[in-house]
Amino acid sequence: MKKKTKKEREEFLKKQFFAFELFEKMAQDNLRIHKKANSRLKNTKVKEYYKFFYEFYFKIDTNIVELSKGLKLLFNKHNLMPAVFLLRGLSELIFFNIYVAFKSHLYVRKNDINGLVDLILKASMATGVETLKSKNLKSESAIFNKIITKYQGRRLHINDCIRFFKKKHIEDIIKTKENTKIGSFRYLENAKKQTNMGTFKFEEMDIDASTLTEVCLTMDRSRIIQAYDKMCEIIHPTAIKIYDATDLKIQDDYDELFHHILDSGLFMINVYAIIYKLFLCRWFLENQDEFIKTFNNKLT
Repeated sequence: MKKKTKKEREEFLKKQFFAFELFEKMAQDNLRIHKKANSRLKNTKVKEYYKFFYEFYFKIDTNIVELSKGLKLLFNKHNLMPAVFLLRGLSELIFFNIYVAFKSHLYVRKNDINGLVDLILKASMATGVETLKSKNLKSESAIFNKIITKYQGRRLHINDCIRFFKKKHIEDIIKTKENTKIGSFRYLENAKKQTNMGTFKFEEMDIDASTLTEVCLTMDRSRIIQAYDKMCEIIHPTAIKIYDATDLKIQDDYDELFHHILDSGLFMINVYAIIYKLFLCRWFLENQDEFIKTFNNKLT
């Protein structure tokens, strides 16, 4: 693979990381919108649960944004090996985000609120080691203390997220028509249709949005997984001779990794996850009593 010139790297950055800038704006807007919606709720108890609910889903997006900023800085300076470390972390966070959004939707569709609550608690506060933050949360709130204590060592494993991504679950979920008789599901169905409407410019060509969605959903995801596996080998570490950071030839391998991940449909699917998280927040407001009841039963 031909090594990129400085100008070519800058063009690559401009093309790939512009999407992250838009993603940052969406992440900030979503948190602001739901904070405002929460302030309009009259029941103080519901406010607390809703804040916990929407922050769980949308704080993942702000973490994705922060990692992408660091990745951009390292890639721009051509510090590719440390950039690979961040790229692996970013990929795992996106796998996690996709899993949480679509798995939550499956629980809701099956009316399995117990499964939904378990996923949220596990993915938001389960930890295998005690930290200053977890200590503070336990001392600040009796509920947080119960959650952290009960879910200690039961955290969601990234391999679960990757296995979910590799299968056809996401394609099947997005292509399934929602029950438009229910408000939140009607919103979701309309949002999916709007995402597939219109065109956008790419290399002076008009690309149909629905075509892009179809390509991203039906693409061979093995290339992404292979690139992820290679990053794991670099980071763990294994094969030191092969992944010698001082060897100029290995830089081509690092460049290839960036292409396999950043030019893939992974990020388009990640954007789709936002639609499902917006749906979940609407669903919560429709089913707040049942959710809160199940949440409390889970802790007792």
